Amino acid sequence: MRSTNVKASVVGTIALLGSAGCVSLDHQGMDDEGDGADEVGAAVQPLSTVTFRSSSTATGKNVTSLAVARPAGVAQGDVLIARIANRDHVEAVIAPPAGWTLLRSDQSASAIRSWVLWKVASGAEPASYSFGFDVSAYLAGSIVAFSGVDTANPIDAVSGQKNGNSASLAAPPVTTTSASRGARDHPTC
Repeated sequence: MRSTNVKASVVGTIALLGSAGCVSLDHQGMDDEGDGADEVGAAVQPLSTVTFRSSSTATGKNVTSLAVARPAGVAQGDVLIARIANRDHVEAVIAPPAGWTLLRSDQSASAIRSWVLWKVASGAEPASYSFGFDVSAYLAGSIVAFSGVDTANPIDAVSGQKNGNSASLAAPPVTTTSASRGARDHPTC
């Protein structure tokens, strides 16, 4: 008997749109014995696909907090990824809402700083999430919701870089630790 553990993890960023999953040998019609027959008690997990659910955005001028609405249709177990950016205050310190985990922070030249955070949605999510700051600044943010993510290990790998004052964005590659996980980059302008 052979079983393949199927996991789906998101990698990295607000730009993330991807799918993950794999099919066990049993789903391919072949098992270790080569007869294609299911054994009694065989553990087969279903195909898992990371799916974009929805997103929301917000902006503020000279504010110390930014409220970003919960993306439409968020359900328990969805993975939420937020990207918050400020202008002209690279020294700013973010105070995320309860339950959010900082994934990375990037500073571009001397004008823009951004943070990427994530969380797994519970059964009782608020209507919006308020990200606080220790300075008054121009703020912009977005939250993207994904379903079908392995909530025990939702982030597989992260990549990003600052691009300074440039007309084009470039991001370094991401290498995942599992063939069944998607990957995306996080360039910062």
